[in-house]
Amino acid sequence: MKHFHATGHTMPKIFPTYTLLLFCFMLFCLPDARPQSVKIRTAEGQKDTAKETTTARRTETGRVLKSYTFDPIEGARMLLSESGESIYTDTSGTYRIPESWHSGMVRISAYGYAPYSVELVDGGFERGSSIFYLVRSVGEVPPLVIGDSVPDSFWDLPLPVVNHPLGRNTITLREYRGNRPILILDFWATWCAPCVKTFERWNSLAPQLADKVAVIGVHVSRQDKVPGFMQARQWPLPSVVGDIHPLVNAYFFHRQQVGKVVIIRDGIFYAVPSNKGLDIAQLKALIAGTDVRMDMESTALHGKEGAI
Repeated sequence: MKHFHATGHTMPKIFPTYTLLLFCFMLFCLPDARPQSVKIRTAEGQKDTAKETTTARRTETGRVLKSYTFDPIEGARMLLSESGESIYTDTSGTYRIPESWHSGMVRISAYGYAPYSVELVDGGFERGSSIFYLVRSVGEVPPLVIGDSVPDSFWDLPLPVVNHPLGRNTITLREYRGNRPILILDFWATWCAPCVKTFERWNSLAPQLADKVAVIGVHVSRQDKVPGFMQARQWPLPSVVGDIHPLVNAYFFHRQQVGKVVIIRDGIFYAVPSNKGLDIAQLKALIAGTDVRMDMESTALHGKEGAI
């Protein structure tokens, strides 16, 4: 009888083979899938970030202010041209764009000021461009040329001033006519060194001529530093300030000027002299009623629009 020795039968090596195949699949295939997933998430993230950035660049609120003084304009109208809808600023000059406004041109206007138009995009304005400064309208100002009579509208224009000898805050130029045949308007700014030099000279001359010549400064820039600037120099003359100067300028010039001196004699626009009127002999002749030939700074005068 034959005896068989028990020998341990080994299971077929099928499981390790499948394990090896699965490992290879994960090694070579899944890395391709993972970057695709990352790319999709990254692209989605970029879209979200871009959307947030676009939104962040827009603002739905802002203010409407006066140029040069930065005072708020209450009741300024903002008209969306496409729909005809309007909103108005509050007491602080603040506006808020309605949710129903999306895109289109917005016209900003206030009585006495030149209108301004700006584009509304995605329900707001670009951040940093949401504060609007309106400039005085000069459309009704009659342009004068040398030899014209200065109209009543000019003499009666209320003018805010600083450094007035009696502490006045508002004047009219009619007050300065009286028995003085000569009115000098000096258009200056604190940042304009030649202008400061000229106005300082007038401040030294004017007291000697007070009964014959009236001199008023017209400051053509921000007013906040003007009172201290003038007081530090102990100047006796007053100066017009605020956002009114574009109107005063428009009577004599077709574009904004600084450093010019206007001479009005006996109510007539007489000259814009290149020597700023500081020739004492000429000034005395003007006071005496003599006609004086003066070299003019004429490029910005009305009727000289084509001049350079």
